[in-house]
Amino acid sequence: PSGAIDPTPIVGMMGLFENVDRAVTQWFKEEGDNVYLLGNIGDSIGGSRYLHLIHGKKTGACPKLDLEAEHSLHRVLKAMADKKILQSAHDCSDGGFAVALAECCMTGLTHEAKVMGVESALPGTGRVDGRLFGESQSRVIVSCKPALSAQVEGLAEKFGVPCGKLGRVGGDKLVIGKEINLPVEKLAGLFFTSIENMMA
Repeated sequence: PSGAIDPTPIVGMMGLFENVDRAVTQWFKEEGDNVYLLGNIGDSIGGSRYLHLIHGKKTGACPKLDLEAEHSLHRVLKAMADKKILQSAHDCSDGGFAVALAECCMTGLTHEAKVMGVESALPGTGRVDGRLFGESQSRVIVSCKPALSAQVEGLAEKFGVPCGKLGRVGGDKLVIGKEINLPVEKLAGLFFTSIENMMA
């Protein structure tokens, strides 16, 4: 009713796990786990969901994809999964860094896990909304047991992937620097009931 549907390129991918025990899920597992960002935070909001929802604009240059950086990120993630040193791994996509971190806190509810809070720094420099909600490519939030942090950092260095410690899993709030401090239970309520609330 409001006009043409945006062009939507879709890529379907299918893979085969040789060992399903090496699968890494996206939600945080244990209090005290260390949290890292693999890749660079970026600060562009061009073409982002944030720009559309908050400012009502569909504009700006979309973040460019560096295929070499993306390849290195995938290689290091596979190496970490093969060594079973990760507790969780979640890509930053729609909604950017802040939304991905929130999803790490609450999506375990769909698998009978509890919500997990996190205290995280907001890395990088530049515009704050861009770092929180920009949709730059080749970024993954991972967590690991503290005893395995050196291995995570070492593998990232080996593969040439930026690796910055964000903080730790714990508490009942999503805390990102001085910018965000919200109860995870409240976020989960909004996240899991959004469709029915829109239909009501």
